[in-house]
Amino acid sequence: MRVVDYQRATIVPDITGTIATTLTFDGGGGTTGSITLTAQRRGQYVTLQIPAVTGTSGTGSTALVSNTALAAAFRPLVNQFGVLVSIVNNNAAVAASGAVQIGTGGIVTLLRDSASTTFTNTSVCGTAQAQSVTYFVG
Repeated sequence: MRVVDYQRATIVPDITGTIATTLTFDGGGGTTGSITLTAQRRGQYVTLQIPAVTGTSGTGSTALVSNTALAAAFRPLVNQFGVLVSIVNNNAAVAASGAVQIGTGGIVTLLRDSASTTFTNTSVCGTAQAQSVTYFVG
């Protein structure tokens, strides 16, 4: 299927891609096993599928950061943020929503919450289930 972008008067084809990556805790800590992120671009919007992923956090870790960038077609012109509803900290579900940032360089960052609260040191942290987020690429 093709979507017409009337602002630019061009036809923008649908694009699907996957990226195999690991995620590393910032501030020290472990790396997750390999995961596959799936991206579907439709016009100027991308839906990113994030699988359930956990690892052992380190001291002061506030985020899990992808070690491989998304392809250029899936990168936004400005940083984009979304909500993650299923976050794990200290091997237990967190009541508050987490956040995901998709950076202009294609790096995906998973946060415990929008306030950058640290994960519990040396505990299992991440996402409990697969989640999707849709963002504007411009």
